[in-house]
Amino acid sequence: TTVVAPCCGALVCCRRCHDAARLCPMVMDARAVTVMRCSECHLDQPVAEYCANCYVKVANYYCDVCKLFDDSDSPTYHCPYCNICRRGFGLGVDHMHCMECNLCVGLDYINDHPCGPAARAQAGLVDDPVTDGLSDG
Repeated sequence: TTVVAPCCGALVCCRRCHDAARLCPMVMDARAVTVMRCSECHLDQPVAEYCANCYVKVANYYCDVCKLFDDSDSPTYHCPYCNICRRGFGLGVDHMHCMECNLCVGLDYINDHPCGPAARAQAGLVDDPVTDGLSDG
């Protein structure tokens, strides 16, 4: 699956590819993507989890908020508090959102994590957002 960059109309596989190729002077806003092209039937259509024509699932994980297509083997979930997608099975499963430091924390560390700026320094525990771009799906 490829997407149409909302800033310049270029067909790209992800925001990172668009920005690296310097297709236009703007940085692509992945959340503003509204059109995708199915890799199976090549139909341009509104962004969705399934192709409207051939019904193929466009990626293992799709987030309608972030417009994220992820085909990795890593589980991914959207945190409504962080408002980004993160690696893991989800809130209440293997992560919890700490309302004090406003970060997702692994359940194994929720009682021991340092809140505030120190929490961000421990990136392995809390900061693994995957919405840097749309992956090819």
